[in-house]
Amino acid sequence: MSSQSSAGLGKELPRYTWDQVKELALKLAYQDLKDSPVIPYYTNWKALQKVETIEPAEKTEKPILPPGISWEKVDVFMGAPGDYKLTKGKYITRKNLTYWNLPIDGRMAALHALKWYDGVAIDEPGSYMIILAGGEGYSGHHVEIRVPTGSKTKVVVLESTPSRGISTRSLSVSVEENAVLDLTLIVADKGPSYTTGLIKLENSASITERILIMPGEMTHVKLDTVLKGRESNAQIRASTIARGEVRSDLITNTLHLGAESAGIIIHRGVSEKGAFAVHRGSARITSTAEWSQAEVESAFMIVDNESTAVSVPVLEVETGNVKNARHATIVAPPPDDVLFYLAQRGLAREEAIKLMEEGAISIVGVHEALNVEIEDFYTWIERITGNAG
Repeated sequence: MSSQSSAGLGKELPRYTWDQVKELALKLAYQDLKDSPVIPYYTNWKALQKVETIEPAEKTEKPILPPGISWEKVDVFMGAPGDYKLTKGKYITRKNLTYWNLPIDGRMAALHALKWYDGVAIDEPGSYMIILAGGEGYSGHHVEIRVPTGSKTKVVVLESTPSRGISTRSLSVSVEENAVLDLTLIVADKGPSYTTGLIKLENSASITERILIMPGEMTHVKLDTVLKGRESNAQIRASTIARGEVRSDLITNTLHLGAESAGIIIHRGVSEKGAFAVHRGSARITSTAEWSQAEVESAFMIVDNESTAVSVPVLEVETGNVKNARHATIVAPPPDDVLFYLAQRGLAREEAIKLMEEGAISIVGVHEALNVEIEDFYTWIERITGNAG
């Protein structure tokens, strides 16, 4: 299930000029190819193709912040066109870039390249807190992160799309030799959003990726992590909390090019109250990545009969010399034996499910990155997803 773009990331990505991107955008189709004989497609591109004609947002709708994030702590804020604030990093627009080298794997990616308007470049070690917000209309942002050789950087990104808005975002990340990046991505949407990212790791570079998705009308998040260097390391943990009439498609890919590299993808998700949620995770160990290890593990809990979840782990190995390679998946209702066990200890079904949901969130460690208690963070999620009592 790995995409054409992720399969081609081993090659140097082509550099598109803006005229070339515009030409591509007119030729490329929305990605409505069938992913399985049962489900026509995972991403509802019709919800996103409004980007083609929608007017830019005129006013930012500020998001409800989770515990651990406050406006005083925020280093980068970007909302409607021209509504931004930076205390760290360098402000950039498309005019600052002469080419676009993120994978052009569909019309949506090309449209984003043409339409995003505010961005930030980060190339100094340190700690950064970023908010990418939207408004009624279109919002588009670009974030570039470079972690210099031998340094450490921590970045927290909160994305928020209001119900009458639509957003596209891109992340371009480079972790240089012996450098370390701790990256937390929180996506809290109501309206449709499209996020794509390309992460490259050099020799002995490492990254911890924490991803939390609370989808809206259509939330598409695709992150490609390329382990270019020898002994590079990527630890990716993700959670999807889908409630109500929402739809999400989370895609996490690792591509191993460097020998003795290690990539682990662990996903936990919950789908309830009529939600449709997908996680696609792929790991590819190429012939140049001998003695590497790759793991993809994905599990969804479907709380009720009205909800749907799809888990698709993919593992490709092109060498006989590997340290470890495995993938696993499960999509199931809450286990009866666990519910019975908790009931014997005085917990009603709703309380037991809440406890399991907290577990699905805590394994990602977003609350730890924000230095808050899981109970407080879960309360914020309840509020964001409209589930608060």
